[in-house]
Amino acid sequence: MNLTIYLVFHPEAKTGYNAPKLRSSILSLPGTLSCCEGDETIHSETILFQCELQRNEKDLSIRVQKSQPSAVIEGDSELALHVAIELQRNYGEEIYAISEASAPEVFGLSTVTAPSDLAAKLRVS
Repeated sequence: MNLTIYLVFHPEAKTGYNAPKLRSSILSLPGTLSCCEGDETIHSETILFQCELQRNEKDLSIRVQKSQPSAVIEGDSELALHVAIELQRNYGEEIYAISEASAPEVFGLSTVTAPSDLAAKLRVS
């Protein structure tokens, strides 16, 4: 089953994120296969960069937006839950998460420690 997790950086302020730090945080995730710049992706007008990950034959992508302080994790649901938590740990600054099922509730990823907790907050099974 696939899952889409929307990540928001600084939802109250319109400040952005630290793009080099975020890229480094993603690249340090186990299973990162590649990262490409937005002009190398299909959605080049909206994507700053996109990274592909694979673990145990499960795939996902992380797309970081240009104009908004946000990103999207999309792919295998189990892997997406793990990667969201790991990304929060690597990035160090608060990242907020939301899913279509949990909208409009946004919560800080630092408040969850296990994929099952994250799944419950995102209201996914």
